[in-house]
Amino acid sequence: MDATQPDLSTSARRLLAGATECFAASGYQATTTRDISNHANLSAGSLYVHFKSKEDLLYELIRSAHGELLTALRALPDPAAGSELQLVTDQIRTVTHWHVENHLLARVAQTELPNLSDEHHQSVREQRAAIESMLTTPVVTGCEAGVFQCADPRLFVRAILSLSIDVIRWYAPNGRYTAADLAQSNVEILSAYLLRPGS
Repeated sequence: MDATQPDLSTSARRLLAGATECFAASGYQATTTRDISNHANLSAGSLYVHFKSKEDLLYELIRSAHGELLTALRALPDPAAGSELQLVTDQIRTVTHWHVENHLLARVAQTELPNLSDEHHQSVREQRAAIESMLTTPVVTGCEAGVFQCADPRLFVRAILSLSIDVIRWYAPNGRYTAADLAQSNVEILSAYLLRPGS
């Protein structure tokens, strides 16, 4: 479990799982609290026992999604001097794997951000900034060391996120590609751009 995830009851977890399915299929606005409760096989008013509102439930989904990705990135080993490429490669694999393996939750986290309150949106922006900072640091270090040929590290990080997040639009668990396939593809595409000839 993500270290930032509160200790939720079984019913709350069922509601979150039901909401993920409903929001991913129909969107936040078209989903009712009754839809979510029915999906979780709970009574109609059960959502309000665990969450203040449907928006509060959405925030918990989006907050925990970003928290899980942050936890996965923080778990990567610190790089030794001169091994920035290994860390960047590990980060690309981690971000891609997470989005593939959690494609429904990731879809909700990306598409339903506009439905958060200003306060909740700001909280998630801080999480997103932390993710981008973690991805940017080794790229900047590699550029400064002359190992990478990245003119703009922040744009490169946006490319990592764009390629990784894009899989949520079309990925299917029974499809042709596995998480490992997609992670390797992203590593090859992005590394080709990042490395200087002869690196």
